[in-house]
Amino acid sequence: MTTDTTNLASLLAEGAWRICGSVGAVKPYPWVDPNQLYFYLINGIQLDKWNRTPIQQLAAYFSGDVAAMEKMGIDAGKNLYLHGPTGCGKSSIMDKLWRFRNFTKLEAKILAGKVVESGFTPLYQYGLGIGMHNTNGLPPELFIDDVGWEPTVNHKGTVIEVMDEMFCHREKAFNQYSIRTILVSNNPPEQVLPDYGDRSYSRLAHYNIISFPEGGPNRRLLKKIELVTGPKIYVP
Repeated sequence: MTTDTTNLASLLAEGAWRICGSVGAVKPYPWVDPNQLYFYLINGIQLDKWNRTPIQQLAAYFSGDVAAMEKMGIDAGKNLYLHGPTGCGKSSIMDKLWRFRNFTKLEAKILAGKVVESGFTPLYQYGLGIGMHNTNGLPPELFIDDVGWEPTVNHKGTVIEVMDEMFCHREKAFNQYSIRTILVSNNPPEQVLPDYGDRSYSRLAHYNIISFPEGGPNRRLLKKIELVTGPKIYVP
């Protein structure tokens, strides 16, 4: 099933979250100074016009400072969808935030591999917390990386669209338990979600969307060059 991507703006603007049933809201993180978190995130990173704003938005969101979030256009009660091109630095930033906030981390393609082996069980575990021993029976706060790169899998003849199923389970975590989901992808949602279908598309209204814009430097490539030739000053 595919979705007309031209409907995305109207879907969000017209409050289409109402079709999803009862609406929850995550609680802001315990407060820390957003400026201190920002300086923690940019340590060792060269700032430029491509990464400054999204890092400020992430610092506001993960600081739990509602005023800072409002200033940056972030909804304190929503989940997070972060996207940006390969090499923009989003994964290294999220690794810092993962260590700082201690949420469960999982790659979408690794989840797909678990589903190939065990069927729906990993989806129930990570999506709803069923069978996970460290969550007191509740869904975990979950960070899923590389969304959109996972394959459609086949388990004993049953075709499973892994992230479509996960979207549904995490919607329950959001609505019933106010538990956060963080999705990271190379691609914006309008390029990823049509492959999952209408029900995943509608749930996007419960996500803040933060983006690293196209056109910035590939920071992975720059690091590799520096290892060979020595550090260079990048002029944005």
